[in-house]
Amino acid sequence: MASSSTQIVKVLRDLEHNAEDCATAKMFLAALPNMFGGERHDFQQRLSSMLRDTLNQAREKQAGKHAAGVTHLNETNARMEKMREERNAAEAHVESSKVTVEEKSAALSDKRKKTKMAAECHKDTVRDNKLLETEYLTLEESKIGIDSIISGSLSMLVAGSWDSEEARDDFVKPVMYYLQEEMVCDRVLLASLPKALGCSPEKRGVFAKLAVEEAVKQLNAQAARISASLEDSKVKFEEAKAENLGAWAIADVARDEENIASNQYYAAEANKQQAIDEKKIALSKLTDVEKEVEVVTAEQASIEVTIGEIDAALSEMVQLENEVAEKNKENVDTASPAAKRMKLSEDSEIAPVVVSVQ
Repeated sequence: MASSSTQIVKVLRDLEHNAEDCATAKMFLAALPNMFGGERHDFQQRLSSMLRDTLNQAREKQAGKHAAGVTHLNETNARMEKMREERNAAEAHVESSKVTVEEKSAALSDKRKKTKMAAECHKDTVRDNKLLETEYLTLEESKIGIDSIISGSLSMLVAGSWDSEEARDDFVKPVMYYLQEEMVCDRVLLASLPKALGCSPEKRGVFAKLAVEEAVKQLNAQAARISASLEDSKVKFEEAKAENLGAWAIADVARDEENIASNQYYAAEANKQQAIDEKKIALSKLTDVEKEVEVVTAEQASIEVTIGEIDAALSEMVQLENEVAEKNKENVDTASPAAKRMKLSEDSEIAPVVVSVQ
């Protein structure tokens, strides 16, 4: 059974699509039907040798591409492993950054609670100490008021140092108002004072002098009481101010700590987002290199198939050449003298004679 040249034709058809080998492939395809038929002439043998060289060259080229592909595939696989490590590291970074964000969020929530508590404490402290502040300021104002009356109007009236009746009356009014409204003094004293104070010192009688002296005594006593109360209130007021300041400082520190915790939280959030972006980039790179590995692997498989087809074509050539050699050998054997005599002997055999009985 004669061998076919199907595989040789297929390989040549493939080479025909290659610009470098197109003309050569067309030539061999045209010559192939007559390359292995009948008695082979020198031209046929030379064509056959050229075809084998072409197939071998094609195989070497594919083998070179395959070797280069192996190197490329190894390098790509190495890059893929590196990309996987980077992907794994990016994923780990994302997870750790999420944990950090949760920790910073919890810390910020705690600091906000402390700030709120400190602010409320400061507010309550100021509110609770407001009465002490009001009391102190009221006493301070009272002290200023009575000091002004004693060292001012009362002093002028006691000494009789006025320029006119109008000025004298202006001095009497605040003294009387204070004794009547602020101190609520005895009515007899209040009734006698305007006239006693309105007289010059040398014109005052015994009763007038007694009334003036009593007014001075009560005003001085009132000033002493106010001064004592003011001193006591001042201590409490200073303590309240210190307490207010301390509460404010605690609240201020709490706010600073909250701001620090807030900055740390938002920094952790930014770091988490950066980690997520890096993970996306790492996944994208890994996907690209995995696709590249698939492409190179497919190319290697295709090259291996092509090499197999070329090997099959070379095997077909060997079979075709062997068949031609065998056929030519038979033709030579048939053409020898012994073979010819054998042939004639076979052709000249005498047919048997049939005898008829009468």
